Amino acid sequence: MLSQWDFILIQEGFRRLDGISTGEHVLFTPPELCGGLRCPAIFVHSRWTGEVRMAGGGSRWVAVDFQGEMLLISAHLPCKRRTLLELETTLEEIQAVIAAHPEHKVVLGVDANTKLNGTVDYQHVGAQVPRAVLTAAERERAKAVHTFTAEGGLMVANTWMGGDTDDQWFTRTNWDGEGPAQIDYIMTSMAVKVENIWIEKHTWFNSDHRALVCRWATGKGPKQPRSSAQSLRAWAPGPEWCDAVRERVTDWSNWDTTAAQLRDTAVLHGRARRKEVDLELEALQLKRKEASLNIMERQILNRSIWRRRRFLKRARRLGELEECADAGRAPRLQKTQQTKHYNWAKIAGQREPRALLTEFYSEIHGLPEDERQDAREQRPRWIALGRELQGSESSPLVPRAKLDKALGKLKKGKGSPDGLTAEVLQELPDDCKDKLAADLSHRCAILELPREWCRSLTTLAPKILGATSLAKFRPIAGLCAMRKLLGYIWIWSLPLLAFTSVQTAFVPGSHADTGVFMINRAAELSREWRVPLVLAQLDVKKAFDHVDHRAAFEAMRLQGISLHAIALIAAIWACSVVTVRLGMVSSDDIPMDRGLPQGAPESPLIFTMIMDMVIRALEPQWREKGYGFSIDRFRLTAVCYADDIVLAASSKEHLEAMISDVINALGKIGLGVGAEKTHWTSTPQMPEEALRVEAEEVAWEDSLTFVGTVVDLSGNAGPAILYRMAQANKAFAKWKEVLTCSWIPKAQHIKLLPKSVWSSLLWSSSTWTTTKVQRTGLDSWSARLVSRVARTRRAPSMDDGQWWRFMHRTGHRLIAKFGISVAARAQQRVLRWAGHVARLAPETPAATALRCRGLQWWRWRQAAHKMTGDKWSGPHPRRFKIRRWEEQLADRHGEGFSECTDHNTGWLLKAQDREWWHKASAI
Repeated sequence: MLSQWDFILIQEGFRRLDGISTGEHVLFTPPELCGGLRCPAIFVHSRWTGEVRMAGGGSRWVAVDFQGEMLLISAHLPCKRRTLLELETTLEEIQAVIAAHPEHKVVLGVDANTKLNGTVDYQHVGAQVPRAVLTAAERERAKAVHTFTAEGGLMVANTWMGGDTDDQWFTRTNWDGEGPAQIDYIMTSMAVKVENIWIEKHTWFNSDHRALVCRWATGKGPKQPRSSAQSLRAWAPGPEWCDAVRERVTDWSNWDTTAAQLRDTAVLHGRARRKEVDLELEALQLKRKEASLNIMERQILNRSIWRRRRFLKRARRLGELEECADAGRAPRLQKTQQTKHYNWAKIAGQREPRALLTEFYSEIHGLPEDERQDAREQRPRWIALGRELQGSESSPLVPRAKLDKALGKLKKGKGSPDGLTAEVLQELPDDCKDKLAADLSHRCAILELPREWCRSLTTLAPKILGATSLAKFRPIAGLCAMRKLLGYIWIWSLPLLAFTSVQTAFVPGSHADTGVFMINRAAELSREWRVPLVLAQLDVKKAFDHVDHRAAFEAMRLQGISLHAIALIAAIWACSVVTVRLGMVSSDDIPMDRGLPQGAPESPLIFTMIMDMVIRALEPQWREKGYGFSIDRFRLTAVCYADDIVLAASSKEHLEAMISDVINALGKIGLGVGAEKTHWTSTPQMPEEALRVEAEEVAWEDSLTFVGTVVDLSGNAGPAILYRMAQANKAFAKWKEVLTCSWIPKAQHIKLLPKSVWSSLLWSSSTWTTTKVQRTGLDSWSARLVSRVARTRRAPSMDDGQWWRFMHRTGHRLIAKFGISVAARAQQRVLRWAGHVARLAPETPAATALRCRGLQWWRWRQAAHKMTGDKWSGPHPRRFKIRRWEEQLADRHGEGFSECTDHNTGWLLKAQDREWWHKASAI
């Protein structure tokens, strides 16, 4: 509404509307209700008679077209006492009229009757309300409204509920999350700005209601940065695509012109995925437009249209689920509307939001004044050195084969800030790819790159609901496809890297289980030989954001990377800028003086090089001082996985000294360790002790969580199994829609379980030492889950015990029928991991850990000297019952004596035959 009463939108209608002169206002109501007032209505001032026309209407909504530019809609949605069918039918009718006027700006007033209790993030939509607050029916209604808002391209301009005066009126800006209030909406297009909303102090004419007055302004909307160009995400080439590209794109030296030509050609000669036209649905919609239908016939027709739309929607969803099943990845969650409005009053206070964003992230990606100049001067020095060494271009730096390999690594379905997605680049004709490879070779040789390639558009997403500080938002970087292409090309230009420390992340040939296996093996040896083992887990703060580029260059030189490759990455970083966006506010361009670009293919590998450089420099002094855990030739000091570092020592004092050394070394390259995220454990247990980290005390814990599993030094795999069960339950929640879909056969559901839920459960299961009880627990858990997937029903006559037994019997029967036993697959992973470690070179850390002296070595030595008659008087462990990881292998293939491989007679010898071992470990 406008304050001059030019537009009056009534949602619920009144029995009488005395005081409105029909000569001053024109009344619009749903056509089928013939002007009745107990329905949505729109009054338009008579001065606009020639500018307004009826745009559509239903039993619960009415829409008018104003000046061919605005679409005003008033809707009264069915309350919660009505069926969900009525609600979705009404929303689909409104969505259809919005889709029929794509060029119009929309202002929609609607009473959604969605509960607010517990929501404090100013986006009062049902998906944001805590699950415990809503009933199942209320959540379905909220989901329908949420989906309608997202699919209609609308945003929630404001909300209101409760009261009829300003002091009683709750809006999105003053709601505190308390009370069971219902919610109403004002929804608008992005280009409509609601300036102010208030309640009139007087009652509305002769009714008992007060008027809600809304001022708005229209325009072109906020100016988007250049990087938000049209993104051809769901794109496929048309029949004339190749010829058009060859004709239009001729000069590859000017990238701005080339990118614009490629985008325009892709738009003109590409085809996006469009929904197929359903003839039956079109016939029903045409029939609904007939004026001769009465109310009952129209309602019956609306139900038929709703059922047909539901059928088509389910059919499309089924196709998506089948694609996910074939690919083995979890289906995407339903897209929800991301609000573009945040409570900047709480986030920024009196500060200007744009300036606050720029200042906050300039501190993250910037350096102190005394270091900034040196860091900025070092990159040009590397670039100049690279140009001098390159000389003439005798051979192309980016051959066509390398370009094709890099293009194949780009993921489809991803957006790109400059609009050129992986689909467009991958579908270029062969001659255009040759020109692109030549252009990339030339640019990499002279080390001059377009700035648009290195621009990162970072979007902030809240870590928690109701975040009121920029520190509570998670940055999600968006790099263009050409920037990612450069990263892959740079990675494949590197020589073979050698890491002296145990790095298990983003290293070719490494495995995430390596670190966990070595820690568990050290714990076994500690218990067998009664040698203390103390572990501390450190988390590097702001790991990728605070990396000093000078340290990265030093780590690359330590790995023997060529000077030109270092100069290329220096050229990329020299022109890298970041633009941070939160809602409708974008920061200025922020130079990246430090930190690694998020989403860049090379960033994890460079960070791993830096961590290896830090640990490598500390290893000699640790060895000299006797720090670390050491038995025989097996020595363990540190295990790293990205920004997670686990330090091992034989005493708490040594561990504290090692932590201090690591913190000092990380501080020199701009990184730090927080005591709040530091954890430590030991065997034997020290529950009364505390570890000192930077003048703070850290309490002892009975286990650590590392690389997605729980490390328990007591040798009990139970905590790790329970942790992975919890993660598998989360995976099942993601896959639930496809695993319980009634349209998919039950056999296909069950066969899909190993790809989805089982793979999550069995992460790091190759390092487990399971008991019979634990294996039974795994089978019991899997039987219950299979029963849920098979949609086993409980008979009314069953008590709890009968239902429990019936569910387990059904699950075990189906598991045996389809051969998907969890315990058997866990045992298979143990066997295959053992074969992998047994075939490693003896000097590798994992192989050294496997071949270290254990109880099996003692038994072998006793047996050998008993046969010769000589008495063996060397050190031996205390005799007590110890469970060992290798017992699972010895029970099946015999003891694998590890003193000398020439005398191996058990599993360690058999594992050397890769083909035989693979067959022996088959389920």
